Amino acid sequence: MSAALHQTDACACTADPEQFLTMLAEYDRARGGSTDPRPLTHPLLWTCSARATHAVVLDVVSGSESAEDETRAAITAAVANDLRRSANPSRDVPAPGDGVTIIANARVFTADPALPWAGALAFRGERIVGVGTEAEVRDRFPDAHLIDVGGRLVVPGLNDAHLHHTPDPVGVRLSTDAQVAQALDPSLDDLDDAIAAARAGTTAPTWLLGTLGLTLSAEPRLDRDHLDRVAGDWPVALLGMTNHLNVFNSAALAALGIDESVPDVLGGFWERDDSGRLNGRVIEYAQWRPQRTLAAMTTIEEGAAAVRAFSDDCLRYGITTVQNMSWTPPERYLEMVAAAAVPLRIRVIDFPAANPDSRDRIPSIADRAALARAAGPRATRSGRKWIIDGTPLELTADFGHPYPGRDVSGFQNFPAAEVDEMLRESVVADDQVLLHAVGTETVRTVIGALERTGGQVDWAARRMRVEHGDGALPEDIHALSRLGAMVVANPSHFLVTAIYTDLIGTGHRISPLRSLVEAGVPVGIGSDGPLNPYLSMFGALVHPTRMSEAVRMEDALRAYTTGGARAEGTDHEKGVIAEGYLADIAVLSQDVFQVTGPALMDTESVLTIIGGQVAWTTLP
Repeated sequence: MSAALHQTDACACTADPEQFLTMLAEYDRARGGSTDPRPLTHPLLWTCSARATHAVVLDVVSGSESAEDETRAAITAAVANDLRRSANPSRDVPAPGDGVTIIANARVFTADPALPWAGALAFRGERIVGVGTEAEVRDRFPDAHLIDVGGRLVVPGLNDAHLHHTPDPVGVRLSTDAQVAQALDPSLDDLDDAIAAARAGTTAPTWLLGTLGLTLSAEPRLDRDHLDRVAGDWPVALLGMTNHLNVFNSAALAALGIDESVPDVLGGFWERDDSGRLNGRVIEYAQWRPQRTLAAMTTIEEGAAAVRAFSDDCLRYGITTVQNMSWTPPERYLEMVAAAAVPLRIRVIDFPAANPDSRDRIPSIADRAALARAAGPRATRSGRKWIIDGTPLELTADFGHPYPGRDVSGFQNFPAAEVDEMLRESVVADDQVLLHAVGTETVRTVIGALERTGGQVDWAARRMRVEHGDGALPEDIHALSRLGAMVVANPSHFLVTAIYTDLIGTGHRISPLRSLVEAGVPVGIGSDGPLNPYLSMFGALVHPTRMSEAVRMEDALRAYTTGGARAEGTDHEKGVIAEGYLADIAVLSQDVFQVTGPALMDTESVLTIIGGQVAWTTLP
């Protein structure tokens, strides 16, 4: 690298074209020669700090990662994950041919009750053709190609049943996001500092994007006027950690085409001051359209790059299927998926908006299926999700009583009659319905709606989903089992203990998991936050504020595999390692049945196979 690139006192924003292109070329080479573009949304990668960043990138790649000072340490941390994510050895690994391939020298957790454990498996094309002891499988297929996995644990490909991948438009992610991601809790002063730093790192107003933690979500001073004073002409969009609250400044409202006449909608509202002026805070369904407008500003090319990066992250963890409820309009997200051409299986679930007096209707099943086919052989589009209440974080989940120590209660976005209509629509359209229900009263609203079908609908066969279900008490759990509903839980949330201790109170009875499993309620797991599935499994195994609801690793793995497939309606061909099922398989870096404590979260996949094709590997 030339000495010019080490000059940290010169601003990259003013570099001449030749210097800038040289820097980009150095960065691409440092990332392993990957041809996949990455969105340059981190200020360290494209603003005044870029020269120092590029110098550190090359040092990281060469193995010299020592931090000489705090600034260098921060840069190293910022680029290290991008480098790691970009290094995908599978790009050069040929897929197995038309013959049989055996994964041998393995400890196979099949998730199949008929044969929970095996020593080897065989697949031909995209399907599994044999499971059993290694001797049995090798005797059946003596001419098969062998992959020796060195005694490692093999599991069905993980199926993340609930996430919200949404590619960002061009902008700067605020540094407070890193604090939120590390379970820290930035203050208003931290946010102000992050905005000031982002402004200083850009030469012209551009989107400043951030995620609100616990403190900022409840900060009464955080509104449009405060952001105007701090950000000026830079449009700011702050999304709640659970995305049930957004905060925009005046520049953002203008960029999104929102003025004082914007109406409230069914299931959501805009906060206003005493004069009726928007204060920049928007709650529940009122924020669907502005957030979709923001997401739709991302170009197809930028979105495709984000999907590729997301796919690489999933494959590295052994996730072979995701069920995504994106803020990007579904048709546009499918275009991004088509352009990305990734091996990951992606199910797009409709996440409809609402109008002042009605909910959005969804295109026909046939139209949605045609769009998904156009996106590629591993893309599907089905199901529709409705949000019936909020979460404890915003004090909007409806538990039927005020939150302890606070003169505020949760509420439900829709009346019971509207929930009844959601269920009826799903039957008429022959489409799966997913109902977000967190508070106890909200879970009971859903149970009441299911009961009012009078036994005329087989909700188990329709894979009716309750998302989260935190407020389900014992009597509610038995009702869900009787009615055939399943629950998609999010155990990573259990680790945010402040939600429980500060907002619900000690001795709480919410967020069941073991009780659901023991009552026979089918359970899937979705990340709905950090993607790392072993973080979610750790939350399921320890459940720190309600240890009696912790489950075994076998239960957690089944929820992430067979449970995810059931939640998708594909449990006839996914979620277990058995003959005839899809060869979606992950070979893990460590045996999760043997690892204890936080070390579980370090697990990755050393070999991820999707439909019989190698999608990711770090094996020699």
